[in-house]
Amino acid sequence: MKTTAEIKVFPLSFFNTLILVVALASALAVGVLSHYLSAEVQEVFSVMNRLLLKDESALLTHQVTDYLDTSYNVGRLLSHILPDVTVDDDARLQAELQHLMTVDFASSDPLSRVSFASADGRYTGFARSSADNQLHLVTAEPDGQGTAALVTHQTESARSPIIHTIADYHVLVRPWFIQAKTTLKSAWTESYQHGSLDAGEVMSYRKPVLDSDGHFMGVISVDISPSHISNWLQKLAENRNQQLMLEDPQGKVIATTGDIAPEVYRAIDCPDRHQCLQKHRFSSGATLTALPSQHQLMVTRPVGDSEGLLNWRLMLLSPDNPWGTLINHYRLHNLLSLLSVMVAGILFIFLMLRRFTHPFIALIDKIHLVGTPSWSLDTSRRIFPSMAKLGLALDNKSNLILSMLEERQKLVEFDQDTGLLTLAGLKNQPDLFQNRNRIALIHISNYSSLFNLFGPKFGKLILDRVIHKLRTTLPESTLLCRERTDKILVVFPPESDEIQRDLWLNAVERLFTQDEAIQSGERAVVVTGNAGLVKEDITPESWDQILLNAGIALHHARHLGNGRVGIFETAMYEKGLQNMQMLDQLHFAIERNEFHLVMQPIINLKTGECHEGECLIRWHNPTLGMVRPDQFIALAEETGFIIPVGNWITERACQELASFIARGAPADFKLHVNVSPLQLQQPDFAMNLYSTLRRYGLKAENLCMELTESVLLNKESSVIKQLSTIREMGVTISLDDFGSGYSSLSYLHTLPFDQLKIDRQFVRDVMENERSESVVSSVLNLSQSFGVPLVAEGIENQELGEKLLGMGCELAQGYHYGRPLPFAEWGIRNGLILCGALMT
Repeated sequence: MKTTAEIKVFPLSFFNTLILVVALASALAVGVLSHYLSAEVQEVFSVMNRLLLKDESALLTHQVTDYLDTSYNVGRLLSHILPDVTVDDDARLQAELQHLMTVDFASSDPLSRVSFASADGRYTGFARSSADNQLHLVTAEPDGQGTAALVTHQTESARSPIIHTIADYHVLVRPWFIQAKTTLKSAWTESYQHGSLDAGEVMSYRKPVLDSDGHFMGVISVDISPSHISNWLQKLAENRNQQLMLEDPQGKVIATTGDIAPEVYRAIDCPDRHQCLQKHRFSSGATLTALPSQHQLMVTRPVGDSEGLLNWRLMLLSPDNPWGTLINHYRLHNLLSLLSVMVAGILFIFLMLRRFTHPFIALIDKIHLVGTPSWSLDTSRRIFPSMAKLGLALDNKSNLILSMLEERQKLVEFDQDTGLLTLAGLKNQPDLFQNRNRIALIHISNYSSLFNLFGPKFGKLILDRVIHKLRTTLPESTLLCRERTDKILVVFPPESDEIQRDLWLNAVERLFTQDEAIQSGERAVVVTGNAGLVKEDITPESWDQILLNAGIALHHARHLGNGRVGIFETAMYEKGLQNMQMLDQLHFAIERNEFHLVMQPIINLKTGECHEGECLIRWHNPTLGMVRPDQFIALAEETGFIIPVGNWITERACQELASFIARGAPADFKLHVNVSPLQLQQPDFAMNLYSTLRRYGLKAENLCMELTESVLLNKESSVIKQLSTIREMGVTISLDDFGSGYSSLSYLHTLPFDQLKIDRQFVRDVMENERSESVVSSVLNLSQSFGVPLVAEGIENQELGEKLLGMGCELAQGYHYGRPLPFAEWGIRNGLILCGALMT
C-alpha cells in the first residue's frame, strides 16, 4: 500500500497556491507605491525641519537665559532689601530670605539655597532638600572667641532641632567671601557638593552687597542645582524627540536631557570631543550640522546670563526628520487601505473556491473519525457524484471497523471463561458509583495448585461453583468481577441494612468450608481462600484506593486462617507503612552493624549450674529505636531477608561463643541458635555451618539449632536431609515452643531432633491451672518416651522451678535465672557461669 510520502505532491493545494499568488502580487504593488510616496513626502518635510530648527534653537536660547537669570534676579532683589535691614536683626533677615524662597521665587526650580554672609562673619540662609523639598534654616554666628559652627535646622524655624553641624566654620576666611569682598564683583562658582545639607550638586552665584554709603555689608549666595536645570531641559524637550545639553567653556557638561553619544562629535569631522567644542564654542550665531550616521541635525548656540558671567554653549540634537512618525502614520493608513481592497478581492475568490471544494475538504477533515461512533455521512448538501461515491465507501468501511471494535471491547470488558466483568469493564458500569459503599475481594488461595493438579476443566469448575454460590446468595444488583485468575471482586448493592450485610458476609465465609467441597473422582476437594472487605463510599476518586485497601484487608485475612474475612481498618494500612519502613531499615542493618547478640542461660535444676544458653538477637535502629524480635523476625521471614540475617546470627554466635569459652566458660558449653525453615531450604546451609565452626575452633557439640514447630509442616526432603546432615556433624536439634501450634505426632517421628522446649504459656500457669500441669506432664512423658530432655521456658520464680523439678523436668530457662545479657557481661568463676543461685 502506497503512502503520501511515495507520491509527488506540491506542498500547497491548488486553492491555497492561487490565493497566495494573488496576495503576493497585490502586496508587491502596494509596497512599491507606498515607498515612492513616502520618499517624496519625507524630502519636503526634511527641508521644513531644518528651517524650523534654527528658529526653535533661538527660542530655547532665550528661555535658557531667562532661566539662568533667576539667580541674578534674586541677588538684585536682595541687594535692594538688605541695606534697610539692621545687621543684627536676624529675625527680619530670616523673614526676608524665607519670603523670597517661599513666595517671590517659590516656583523657581533651580533655587536650592539663598543665604547672606555679613561682614562681621554671621551666616543666615535657607536651603531646600533635594529628597523631600523641605526648607531648612542654615545659620552660623561667631562667638566671642572667634569660633563658629554652621548648623542646619530640621525646618525653617530656628527652634526646630539641629540635624547637621559643621564645626569651625569661619565665613570671613572663605575664599568666595574674600573674593567678593576684594573684587566687589558678582561671580559664579564651579559645581560642588554643599556640606551642610544633602542638596545634591550645586553652583553658587555670589554677589557683594554695599550699603548706601558704598560700604561692604556682606555677600549674597544663590545656589542652583544642575540636576534641576536638567529636569527643566527635559520638560522643554518633552514630546519633541530632541536632546538638549549645556556645557561650560572647558567642555564640562552642566545639564543635559540624556547622554549624547561620542559618535555625534566624530560625525562632524572632529578627532576628539574637545576639538569639536573649540571649533563651535565661540561662534557668534547658530551653527547647523548634519549628522548622517546618526540621522540627526545638531544646532549649537552660545548662551549665558544677563551679566555675561556665564559663557556656555547650548546644543540641540533633533532627528533629521521629526515628522517621520506622522509620515509613517499616513503611509500605514494608505497601505492599510490598499491592503483592505486586496483582502476583499482575495476573500471573494476564497469564498467562491470554497463553495465548490467544501464537500471534499469536509470529507478529508472527517476521515480520522472513520470507525468511531462520531462518524456520519453528510447528506444535507448537493455534491458531485464522485464525492458521493467516495463518501459511501468510507461509510461502509466505518461501520465494519466499528463492529470489529465493539467485539474487541467485549473481549476487554468481559472475562471469556466466566462471563464476569473484567476490572476495566466493571469501572465502565454506569451504576458502580451510585451509592455503593461495600466491596469484597475474594481470593481462592489453592486455585493455582488445583488447576495444575487436576487441569483447566477442574479450575473452571471451581470458578463456576464459587460464582454460582455468590449469584444465588447475593442480591441481583450485586456486581461481580474477575479481578485476576484466582480473585473475584464483589461490589454489594447500594442500600441494605446491617443484618442483611452480615448475612452476605457469612455467605462469603461459607465459600471455603468443608460443606462446599467439590467432588473430583472419588475424593472431595475443599476450596480454600479468604476475602478482604472494605466499607467506604465508592466514588471515581476513591476507587483505586478502595481496591488497594481491599488487597490490604485480604492480606490480613490470610493470617487469620482459611475462610476468614478481613475487614479493612486504617491501622492495617498504617501497619503496612510501618513494615515498609522497618524493611527499608532492615536491609542496611547488617551493613550498619545495628544487630547485637545476647545470651540467656539454661539452668540444670538439679545442680543449679549453667552449661547451655540460648542466643537471642537484638536490633537497635537510629530511626526506629529498639525493635522487638517478634516484629522484625516475622517480617524478615515473610520477605526472605531472614536468610542473610540468619547467616549473620550463626556467624556472630560462633564468634561470641569462641570468645566466651576462651574467657573461662566450660569447654562443653552448648549455645542454642534459632534457625528459620527458610534457612534449612538453602542447599549450602550445612556446609556453611561446618565451615563456621571450623573457622572459630568450635566443636559441633557446642551448637544446638532451635526450630519452631512450623518445620513439621514442611515435608520437603531437602529440609529433612539438612537436619540429618547437621545431626551427623554432631550439632543437636531442639524443637522450640513445642505444643503452641502446629505439632503433629504423625510428623514428629519423621523429624530428627534431640531436645524439646515446651511453650512458656503452659509453664507459667502450671501452679494454678490443672490443665496446664497436665499438658506439661504429657510433654514430659513424650520427651522421656523419645529419650530427649525437656527445657521449660518462662520460669519467673523459685517455686515454679521447684515444681517443675518435682515433675521430672531437669532444664529450665527464664528471668528467675537471668535476663538476656551480652556475652561479655556474664561473669565466670572457676569455669562456672555466674547465674541463678551462683550469682549470690
